[in-house]
Amino acid sequence: MYRSAIFRILLAVMLGMILWSQDLRAQRFAISTNLVEWATVSPNFSLDFSLSQHHAVSMSASVSPWKLTDKTYLSHITVSPEYKYWFNMPFYGHYLGANAVYSSYDLSLGSTAKTGNLIAAGVTYGYSILLGKKWNIVPNIGLGAGVDLGTVAKFVPVVTRLGVTIQMVVR
Repeated sequence: MYRSAIFRILLAVMLGMILWSQDLRAQRFAISTNLVEWATVSPNFSLDFSLSQHHAVSMSASVSPWKLTDKTYLSHITVSPEYKYWFNMPFYGHYLGANAVYSSYDLSLGSTAKTGNLIAAGVTYGYSILLGKKWNIVPNIGLGAGVDLGTVAKFVPVVTRLGVTIQMVVR
C-alpha cells in the first residue's frame, strides 16, 4: 500500500521537474550512471536538468532484481529526486544538494534477512571533473535520516548518495 502511493508521488515529482526544467533551459541536461551501483549489480540512470546559472534538479533510479544465492541477495527498487546548487555553473565544479530517497528492498546475508520500504532525506556534496567537452566524472556523497516503514516505523541514519558518476552533458 505504501509502496504504490509513494512511488506515484515520486513519479509525479519527477515529471514535474522535467516539465518545469524544459520550459526554462531545454537545451541543457545530462544523462549519467553511477559506477558504485553497477558494482553492486544495480543498473541505474540519472537525468539532470539545468534550471538556471547555479540551480539544477536530478532524478535517479536504480533496480536490482537478482539473487546471488538463496541466502545472499540485495533486491531493491530505488528512486531519488535531488536539487543541486552549483557554485560555478551546472555540471562543472562543486555542488551542494538536497535529496529524497524512496527504496523498496529485500536484503539477505546468510541468516540475517530484512524486507521493507525506506523513505529518507539528506544533504549531498559532489564535484564534477571535466573529462572532455561532453563527459564528466562526478564523485558524490550524501548523508541524511530516513524512516523505515516496517511493522514499526523507526528513524535510521542513511547514506542517501554514494558514488562515482559518469555523466554525458548535452548543451
